[in-house]
Amino acid sequence: NTWDAFACEYQNDPPLDDEIVKAGITRQLIESRLSGFARGELPPDSIITVGIDIGKYSCHWAAMALREHGAGCVVQYGVIEVQGTEDTVQTEVIERAILRALASWKDDLVAHSFRDAAGDPVEPSIVLIDAGYSDDAVKEFVSRYGEPFRATKGIGGNFRHGVESKSRRVGNHWFAQQQPDRVWLYSLSADHWKRAVHERFIAEPFDENNRPNPGSLSLFIPAGHRDHRTYSAHILAEEWITEFIPGKGERSRWLAHSGNNHF
Repeated sequence: NTWDAFACEYQNDPPLDDEIVKAGITRQLIESRLSGFARGELPPDSIITVGIDIGKYSCHWAAMALREHGAGCVVQYGVIEVQGTEDTVQTEVIERAILRALASWKDDLVAHSFRDAAGDPVEPSIVLIDAGYSDDAVKEFVSRYGEPFRATKGIGGNFRHGVESKSRRVGNHWFAQQQPDRVWLYSLSADHWKRAVHERFIAEPFDENNRPNPGSLSLFIPAGHRDHRTYSAHILAEEWITEFIPGKGERSRWLAHSGNNHF
């Protein structure tokens, strides 16, 4: 998830199912949250945020349109291949390959830009690039191309955003620090934003008058026989649970179902 893996502890004596309280999100629920818009079609009066998760062999990306009243809609997502990394462990070779993949992806975003209902192009307001796997490659890309591309890292556990200063920007569950190479690195509260995505999917996408619900998140309508099963599996690769541990009381944590958590 623009988005990172979260810390997950395992108990030697795991609790019984009835001692675990879950948030109420399922893959079927996620897949049912449809916006009414086709893939790539933007809701009226929306801004676009794009996130991309970087890997050695592939990078997963998703674009979300956020409307003025706070309803979100995933308008597109996909996977780009990183060519030339199959038979190497050399960091420099991998970083060059990731840079090429990112540059090609950027050009594709420009060539197939998002368009509103009138057919006019709409550029992303922010593109968040996960720097957790290849810090140097991502920062070089951001340095080369500038805004709206930003290097990010997710921080789990006890997140503290600190105090605003000349070298530190502070926002809603994030902070940014200028690195020695002058690139700003945006650190995000991984726990907060992962839970926020789940809570948005749990919220009903429309109210009783069929108007988009503020704080909800929905998906584009898949074409033909396609579906959102792969996407929902990534979103629910980790699940926030609260469990009761005898002698210790309640504890909340992420329960890992899969390592495929890249969207």
